[in-house]
Amino acid sequence: MTGDLLLDVKIPGEPPTKERARTFVGGDQKSHTVTPGKTRAWEQMATAYFRIARPARPIVDGAPIALRITAVASRPARLREGVWADRPGRLPCVAAPDADNIAKIVMDALAPSRTSRKKAWICILRDDAVIVDAQIRKLYAAIGEKPHIRIQVFTWTPDADIDERYVVEEAPIDVGEPVEPVTLTGELTLAEARRTLEAAGAKGSTCPCCDQFVKRYSRPLNATMARSLLWLVKTAGPDCAWIDVGATAPAWLLRTKELATTRHWELIEERPREQDPEVVRGRKRTSGFWRPTSKGVAFARNELRVPSHVVLYNNQVEGWSKDEIGITDALGEHFNYAELMADR
Repeated sequence: MTGDLLLDVKIPGEPPTKERARTFVGGDQKSHTVTPGKTRAWEQMATAYFRIARPARPIVDGAPIALRITAVASRPARLREGVWADRPGRLPCVAAPDADNIAKIVMDALAPSRTSRKKAWICILRDDAVIVDAQIRKLYAAIGEKPHIRIQVFTWTPDADIDERYVVEEAPIDVGEPVEPVTLTGELTLAEARRTLEAAGAKGSTCPCCDQFVKRYSRPLNATMARSLLWLVKTAGPDCAWIDVGATAPAWLLRTKELATTRHWELIEERPREQDPEVVRGRKRTSGFWRPTSKGVAFARNELRVPSHVVLYNNQVEGWSKDEIGITDALGEHFNYAELMADR
């Protein structure tokens, strides 16, 4: 089955599974397909492990590949007691996740889809179609062993089951120097990468693991955000009802897409998707229903001042500025506060 070893990586954690992509209808009335966040996060993490273990090596392109996956899940309590206590080694795992789902998410991580030329270097395989031989083993961990998944990639060599008449000689794969098996815990290396990005601060830097540009942003509460908030407060009414923004908002608000940004100041909140009907939940990535918070209502009524800027890093709030503004300050000279509040 196997020839030369091209990649040998051990990723800690429970064996992953490929979740089904979600399709939803957006505000443009078009269908959009999105990979679930948990699946996407694991694939990105695995890509980082692969490229740390195989830095600056050429992408395997066209030649047949053999793949070996060893998925080791946590040993359940029922298999640590009684008669199973006499079997401290690994045991066959006959529970979820399914072997084919494990294989799918690993293959997609080795050859990420929709990869631009600029980011092509993150791929190990140009296309997972080159995998002609795959072995997946699903086991429970030995007593004292932590869950993990080991992924090994080899050049493919025909075995006795292949009729030599059908074997086509392939050009040798240019893989550079021989690859030594690598076991990564990820904690130190990824932590160093994270510290490097954080040190870049407002200048920004490209992630050495996934090639994503990361920067610390300071976003002001601008006039368009303030106007969008006033629309939501008036539309939600005194009871602060949930509003389907995509279906009811005016064209200017949908075009600017600034309303959702005010959530960083805790001025609005989105309805949890768990409250959506099940028939709708599978078609939409988010609920699309928003309402002002009590803080947002007070700010809209000019009864409260909030920080003028929010500091975002990787789209997460890190803090706010010391300077504060009111609703009229945010609107500035662009809009008249009295007219907006009177406008029905």
